[in-house]
Amino acid sequence: MNLRFQSILALLFLLNLHFAAAQAELKLIETFELRADYFKADHLGNIYTINGSTLSRYTHNGDFTFEYTNSAAGDLSSVDVSDPLRILLFFKDQRLIILLNQQLAEITDPIYLDDLEFYNVPAVCNTSHNRIWLFDQQNFRLVQLNKDLKVVQHGNSVMSIFRENDRLTQLIEHNNQLYMNVPSRGILVFDQFGSYLKTNPILQSSSISISEDYLLFINKEQEMGIYSLSMLDQYQVKTNNDIGIECAQIINKHIYISDKQKVYEYSFEK
Repeated sequence: MNLRFQSILALLFLLNLHFAAAQAELKLIETFELRADYFKADHLGNIYTINGSTLSRYTHNGDFTFEYTNSAAGDLSSVDVSDPLRILLFFKDQRLIILLNQQLAEITDPIYLDDLEFYNVPAVCNTSHNRIWLFDQQNFRLVQLNKDLKVVQHGNSVMSIFRENDRLTQLIEHNNQLYMNVPSRGILVFDQFGSYLKTNPILQSSSISISEDYLLFINKEQEMGIYSLSMLDQYQVKTNNDIGIECAQIINKHIYISDKQKVYEYSFEK
């Protein structure tokens, strides 16, 4: 075994030891009787449940307010509520984007990506200035559309970064940077122009969410961790009750967790 390989093993061991030792404490605040395939929460405290093709919105007290369903489009692939006044729904199989207002009413005509000549798009997200980011997998690059659906920005090809079996599962914009979850590679980070910056080595994350300086992830063992974007360290997150973690989101120093039967709200302190 050569010295370089030994050094790499030692580094990996120390990283794993640090992750296991550093823990963040969660305090249960509220339990909501909300069944969901998965959910989202916005910065106003609203909770959105997704069941098949149906999106439902609830207040921070768990009271039902509005609902949107599009059965013809199939199951919802992703929902972006980073702007509660402009909620983005993505039906990947149909390559369809729907934009909703705070009452979950459509605010534009449906956006069919085929009509824009984007035929292979695994993920999209909201961006500032009422624009949309998408990953054009046919050309392996990020593309930004304006409100008139014109291409106003695109990054360089990242084909050299991807392997044949790599799969993009999420795209998130946060503080003028884009975070791309590729479980087999890590969290790829891009600048506001769609150019590649770096890769955060968080592998096999089934889902991620970002708020302030914290990136929350769920690993393949369905365990939660928090990664500090500025300090570059990790914390293991444990709840004080035994629940199965199917989906989680961090927002405003609160962590929401769903086991598909209920949604739990926790305060977060590290």
